[in-house]
Order: sequence, then C-alpha cells, then structure tokens
Amino acid sequence: MMPADLVDLERSEELCMEVRRGDLSGPAPVIESFSGARKGALAFFRREKRIDADIGSLLAVSEALEIMGMYMESLRPIEMLLESDRAGPDIKKVALARAGQLALLHGLPVDLGPMISELGLSRKDLRSALRSFRRKRERKKALPELESHLFHAMLLDDRADQVESASLGADHVKAAFDGLQRALSISSELERDIGEYHRARCMYHLGSFMLKRGEVQQGGEVIDIALKKAVEGRFEPLLMNIRKIKGLHAGATKEAVEVLDQAMEIAEKLHNDLEASEISFIIGNRKASDQEGEAGPEEGISTMLLSASKVEGLGHHELGASYRAEAALWSARLGDPEKGVENARAAFRTFKRSGDRESMIRAGCILFLCYIRMNDRTRAKKLLLDLITEHPVKQYPSSFSILKEAVSEVGWLREDRDTAELFEEERIYTIERSAVEEMIMRAKDAYPNEFGAMLRGFPHITHIDPVMEGASNRSSFLFSLYSRFSQRNVEGEGVVHSHPSGSARPSGADLSMFGRFPGINIIIGYPFSIDSMAAYDRLGNRVKLEVMNGGRKQ
Repeated sequence: MMPADLVDLERSEELCMEVRRGDLSGPAPVIESFSGARKGALAFFRREKRIDADIGSLLAVSEALEIMGMYMESLRPIEMLLESDRAGPDIKKVALARAGQLALLHGLPVDLGPMISELGLSRKDLRSALRSFRRKRERKKALPELESHLFHAMLLDDRADQVESASLGADHVKAAFDGLQRALSISSELERDIGEYHRARCMYHLGSFMLKRGEVQQGGEVIDIALKKAVEGRFEPLLMNIRKIKGLHAGATKEAVEVLDQAMEIAEKLHNDLEASEISFIIGNRKASDQEGEAGPEEGISTMLLSASKVEGLGHHELGASYRAEAALWSARLGDPEKGVENARAAFRTFKRSGDRESMIRAGCILFLCYIRMNDRTRAKKLLLDLITEHPVKQYPSSFSILKEAVSEVGWLREDRDTAELFEEERIYTIERSAVEEMIMRAKDAYPNEFGAMLRGFPHITHIDPVMEGASNRSSFLFSLYSRFSQRNVEGEGVVHSHPSGSARPSGADLSMFGRFPGINIIIGYPFSIDSMAAYDRLGNRVKLEVMNGGRKQ
C-alpha cells in the first residue's frame, strides 16, 4: 500500500482535469509565485527556497502555466514535485515524462539526459531502448506507462529529423508511430473523464504526427475524432491545439481561417497571448499565400507583422524575427521588396545576435530575394558571397530553394565566377569500400570516444590516415588535428571523424575545421555503419558519396 503521506496520483489527476477544462481558479493562488521564477534547464538536485504549495497540485499548476503560454515557467512546479520526499515513484515518472514532453513540444532549452536516464531510455539507441522498455514484465500502472510512451515517441520523432541516414530516420519514425499507438491503447485502461481526456490527447498527438509525415487523409481522420472527443469533454486547451493543427493542414484557406479563428477565441479566453499570436500568424500566412482569396495577400502580411510585434512585446524576440522573415518573403513575392528588406534585415540581425545559424541563413536568403526583386545587384552579390563562403546554405533545402527562386529570373549570378559554383549541378564523390570498412572498424574500436583520420585521394577517396584514435572529447580531437595540419608537411583532401552521440551533422567546430580542406569531410555517427555516414563540402553542405569496390560502383 502507498504510505499515507505520499501524493496520490489519482487526486493529482482530478485537480488537473479542472485545468484541462479551462478552469484555472484552483491553481490560481500559486501561479503568480511560479510565473515570476524564470528557470533554465531542470536542475534535479539543486535545493532552493521552496514555494508554499500543495505537492498534490503541482502537476495542475504546471498545466495551468502551460495553458497560459508560460512554457519555461511550467517546468518549475515539476522540478519541485521531483524534489519532494512525498512524491512516490509513479507520480515522479509521470512528472518526468511530462517535463520531457513540454521541452519537445515547445522547443525549450532543457537537457533531456536526466529524464531519459531516469525513465530507462538509452541516449544512444532510442529504438532498441523502446523495445526493451516494452519487454519489461513487471506490472506497470497505466498513466505512468502512457506518459513514458508519449515522451519516447516524441523523442524518436524529434531525433528522426536529426539523423542523416534515411534508413535510420525511417526506423525512428516507425518506432515513434508504434509508441503513439501504444500510448493510445493504454489510454483505454483509464476510466471516466480522465480516460476520455487522455484518449483525445493521444489521438491529437497521433494525428499530428501523421499529418507531419504526409499521411494527410488518415491523419485528418484521427484529428477529427480527437476534435469530437475534446468537444464532448469540454477540454478547451486541448480543443485549441486540435483546431490549430487542423487549420494548419486544411486544404482551403477559407476553411482553415474559420477553424483557426475558433482556436484563437479559446486562446484569448485562456489569456494565452503567445498562442493567440501564433495562431494569428498562421492565419496571416494562409491569407498571404492565397492570392485569389477575398481578403487579399496584403492583409495577410499585415497580420503576420502584427503577430511579430505582439510576441516581441512578450519578450520572444527570436519568434518575432521568424514571423518577420516570413512576412518579408511574401512581401518580396507579392511586389513590395522594399518592405521585405526592412523586415528581413531586422530578422537577420536578431538571429545573428542569438547565434541561431539555421534561422539566420533563412533570413539571409529572404533578404537576398528582396535585393534581387529590387534589382540591387551590388548588395545582392555581397550578401550571397557572405552566405556561401561562411555558411552551409545547401544544408538547409527550404532556404536554398529561396536562393534558387531568386536566381531563376536572372542569369548574371549563374555566370559570375564568384557565385556560379553555388548553382552548378551536384557532383558525386566516391570512396573505396575498404576505406569505409576501416572507418567503421576504427570508430567502433574508439567508442565511446571519437576517432579521426585524414582522407586520401580526391574526388575518389582510396584510404585513410588516422590522426588520433579514442579522443576523450571533441576539443582534444580538433586540437590534435589542428596541430598536425599546421605543420607544412601534413596535407590532406579532407577529414573523417566519428560522432559517438549518433548525429552525423557537423557542429560549429566541425564547420570551422571543414573550411581548412579543399575536398570533402565525412562524419560517421553511432552505430557506425554506411547508413550513419554523411559527407560535406568545405562549407558544410551535404554532398553525395558513393561506395565503390575496386573502382566499380557497388
């Protein structure tokens, strides 16, 4: 039996149900205490002055803060719950999983490592760990298991977009889909309105996942069922999210705007200004892209810029910059590039200050399009040269497509010797299988540390020359490589090194290293196979690499 002083998970869920119906009066007395305590990543073992709150209500307080758009603040009640001696293992498991879900849903800068470890999920091979998690024979309680499966599925989905190998990415997507279905199945074990809420919630996540992955018809059907359940249960915050995703993926602009307006009403009722601004931006984006709509695209651009001002006023400057960049894109496309320059330039500066390379590249590409549409050749060429010499533009297809859109109307950039290489047909490089097999062997031998080697032969890599094996961390590997490279008698067309973390994407330090070599550079990620290997040019753009056997294609 549970000790009398431990927090009752069922009672905690009952308190949460009031919040899930939009009634924030229960946690209202303590919300203000948490809303002023902006935190960074979860700090599980840090003891601080405690806020006077009923431990059993902390999950409800967290959900209330999330509903109000205070996402970072919503982690603080969970942290308090995890630190409490009165919280039993079941409610702690629920709290950990929900903290991870919050981080993934809202892109919070939180270290997921402690949550992954505590829930028994390996950081190295999520798919295998998920299978192991399912095979455990001990009897699990439904809600903790449901929350863990949801978190695992979201994590797999997130990692699927980060791995370079198409086959590994597909494995992650399949495992994520299985995890979401498992969570939905477990929800049937929960009773009464709590069960109805979690079934609707699981269907919302499953439908959203399917829509994101291109399963439009099936995903739409699942979302419609979730919508019906949310309406019947009067789960207003969930209803807002369901209508938002439904409007985002609706085919016709008129239908999308109608559904999004309904989501906006709920956001305003819940005083979630951040969510209301995001929904408003989506509405503006839909109107701007619909040139035959009744409202006109100009109204859509104005709506997007108004949303940008609102979120910036709330302190979310990078989010506002992303809205401004998209408004600038439509301004350029619809004949007002001067207005586009103003907003794209502001977005570019914001992302440069924050260090968000991907968003900065996109804003730069949009600014370039504006210059082209203004026929400002001088600024267009200068910006393009800055982009292609300092950043891996081709690594981000949606941004690179904007560059191609810009030059499709002008020929001088394709003919200019300084910029022509960016628009040349993609080259295919080759590597001997024996060299690949040696990379794999050495990477596995060095694991969990890194290994690095020089590549020999270009554009056909014939063998490797190890520089350092078993480096204890990235900096020591780079230091060794730079030391060797600084000597005049060391030459190479590129480097290969391993990433024990699993991602084959280059870090900032990797990109700096790539720039020293004229050929290609290879990263081989855990679990160290051909599928987990990726090749890049000196700017960090992904390039094609084919494996040969004795000079012949496999």
